[in-house]
Amino acid sequence: MVVGSRLYLTLIGAVFAARAHAQPASEPRVRLIYVAPEGCASAAAFENAVRSRRPTLALAGENEQTRSFVATLRRDGAKVNGTLEIEDPSSPRARRTVSGETCDEVAEAIGLMVGLLIESEAPSRESGSDRAESRPTPADIGPIVEPLAIDEDRGKQRTRSSARTRDVVLGIQGEMTAGPAPQWLFGPRLFAGWTPFSNALSLRLSATRSFTPVVEGEIGDAQFTSTTGRLEGGLRSRRFAPWWAELSTSFEAGELRAEGSRALGATSKSALWLAPGAAGRVGLEVGRLLELELQLAAFAPLIRPNFYFARIGEDSETVHEVDPFSLAAGIGVGFKP
Repeated sequence: MVVGSRLYLTLIGAVFAARAHAQPASEPRVRLIYVAPEGCASAAAFENAVRSRRPTLALAGENEQTRSFVATLRRDGAKVNGTLEIEDPSSPRARRTVSGETCDEVAEAIGLMVGLLIESEAPSRESGSDRAESRPTPADIGPIVEPLAIDEDRGKQRTRSSARTRDVVLGIQGEMTAGPAPQWLFGPRLFAGWTPFSNALSLRLSATRSFTPVVEGEIGDAQFTSTTGRLEGGLRSRRFAPWWAELSTSFEAGELRAEGSRALGATSKSALWLAPGAAGRVGLEVGRLLELELQLAAFAPLIRPNFYFARIGEDSETVHEVDPFSLAAGIGVGFKP
């Protein structure tokens, strides 16, 4: 488990230094207050996280004047932010913050912090001067700038940037499109996506070259080819992580080409393709490096060319006139470098 937090090495060091010089004689009574959105760890689970660090935890009565530890969890896009406020009748209010990828991680990290803080304040059997010397003070802790991440599985402490959600994805889709040609266009679409700002904003650039089967006509046959690039911008939600959903607007530009065959003097013709549109996607993050996605998109071409075979002295044969709306569906896989 990796959780980014503002629990600093010097604080931890000061706490353990206090343990080395003092032996607890009695447990201070404290109050735990836990507030979290639906789907997060329960209040009982939070209390267990505190007791895992401080098994002798003693809770205060309802009207008892004592220190209170108020833990509040909030979702922020793909992350969960936690705040720990320490309310003490005899001291100014203190505040700590924690960020992580799941509610359980943040709740457990705050529970660890509470346990450490209670432990640092536990009374000792030593004299008052010894106890005052062994207890960490703000001067002992000092001003610390760099936050850490706690990796309990390996017992290491790393910089918080290592736990940052990856926000760049490179991938490929298999896509089928109806509307630009008389039959479905099939082809791969390569894409590069970027989801900055806690993954709320989504930007994507993609390109494809797709083909239809040969379209048979009375005068001749034709095969259509579409070569386009697409720019998209939208919003992504990871509220139900590891699942995510995305809505975006887009603009496509490229070439639509029809290559004639079998007819006497058959030629190839190309037309400019310009089409604004919109797309929706749902996806599943598979670990930290992969994600799978399904896409449905719609477009309204600004130019609607008419492809046809012409024969001298006879009526022409229309092969296809581009539809006023086009639809595309795809399934893809992305890699987070």
